[in-house]
Amino acid sequence: MFGRATSRGTRAGARGRAFGTTRHCELRAALVAALLFASFPSLAAPHPLDPLSASEIRAAQAAIRRAGFTPEARIHSLEVLEPAKAAVQNWRTGQPITGPLARRAFAVVREERRTYEVTIELGAGTAQRTEVPGVQPMLLPEEYGKAREAVLADAGFQRGLAARGITTAAARNRLFCWTSTAGTFFNEEARGGGAGGAPALRRVVQVQCTEPSGTVLNPYARPITGLTALVDLDAVGVLSVLDTGAVAVPPPQEFDDNTARRSTSRPFAAEIDGQTVRWGDWSFHWRVDPRVGPIVSVVQFAGRSILFQGALSEIFVPYMDPDPEWHWRTFLDAGEYGFDHVPTQQAAER
Repeated sequence: MFGRATSRGTRAGARGRAFGTTRHCELRAALVAALLFASFPSLAAPHPLDPLSASEIRAAQAAIRRAGFTPEARIHSLEVLEPAKAAVQNWRTGQPITGPLARRAFAVVREERRTYEVTIELGAGTAQRTEVPGVQPMLLPEEYGKAREAVLADAGFQRGLAARGITTAAARNRLFCWTSTAGTFFNEEARGGGAGGAPALRRVVQVQCTEPSGTVLNPYARPITGLTALVDLDAVGVLSVLDTGAVAVPPPQEFDDNTARRSTSRPFAAEIDGQTVRWGDWSFHWRVDPRVGPIVSVVQFAGRSILFQGALSEIFVPYMDPDPEWHWRTFLDAGEYGFDHVPTQQAAER
């Protein structure tokens, strides 16, 4: 499976002292509130847990290149490498971020079918790389496009679409095709990429398509059932097509109209100081991580420490259906796809 390239992928979802039911509900509101600030710029004094700045990202990229990677290498994730918990707790606003708090970054890089963990010392501009054999990093956005192009150009997949009434290039180009990691269980094709001394684990995904015409909110509402392609992302080609028989595509209908559930929320009055949020008696630091999405840290209530750090650990969705069209669906949403794209931009009240 993808997304297991690093032991850092699983974070503690809640560390700190316990709290009562009322405060628990309020804390959940604080966690949700972190989503509201995901697009706000950081203008305040730095914090040891701040996300990487634009200049730090550029410095990390340069250090990765100096570590011996070629321009063909792909950075699958790049994040701040957190200092030790005790060092963060002993730090006070305005103090220098040096010594045990010195800024570092952590990256997962893939090149020539090999996966590496890279630790970057941002101040020194150096990087240390370690190969992690037998694993795959999370998917990149560019790989979704490659998989879709390969599938729609494949003659066998086109025949399956034609059997379902999708016969023209224009009709195929309208399709929404989604990509899922395939794993190696009942998937011998995933183990066959060892030609020329390369590692034997192929980077393969399963691809299915839907007909999004007539839908607005849910592109999955009209699935093209019974047609699945196994795609090699490195070779950018279709390895096999599974066609279990044509099933009519559902008619156009909006299945996910949530306008009736929307309501006017009460104003959210908070003081935002860079990555620190103060909301009534609550205060916390927030950032968005490329793997787990929003992270809240050093959460306090009325000056009392409530939680050192809270974040989504993983969303594991094993469908556990033996059907050949379903048995491979065991999604690890954070590790395989990442949640950095989940927060939506919020506009401040005028």
